[in-house]
Amino acid sequence: MKQLVGLLKAKEMCYFGRSYDASQALQMGLVNEVVGESVLEQRLKERISDLCDMDPSALAVQKDIIHKWLTSDLETAMQYSILAMKPCEGSEAQRNRMRQALGIKETDGD
Repeated sequence: MKQLVGLLKAKEMCYFGRSYDASQALQMGLVNEVVGESVLEQRLKERISDLCDMDPSALAVQKDIIHKWLTSDLETAMQYSILAMKPCEGSEAQRNRMRQALGIKETDGD
């Protein structure tokens, strides 16, 4: 918690046990996005679809990398990231994501 909101705010949250509304949670970095109830289900479907479109092995590697960055020193985390991503380099999934990010349509014969 202290990594998200800082030590003093984390202590305050624990001491007082206050409730926070959506905009306060967003401001503190506890949530990534706030949407209205009328679009909540649609936005949830979009997020799930985004996750389902990702290559499962690349997603697993990225989760490991995030964990390493949160639990290691900078040099160890950087080295781990480089080594962990090596197997993904040049994969079809990586090429497709790069094309998507650059707005390039897939062509026959790729």
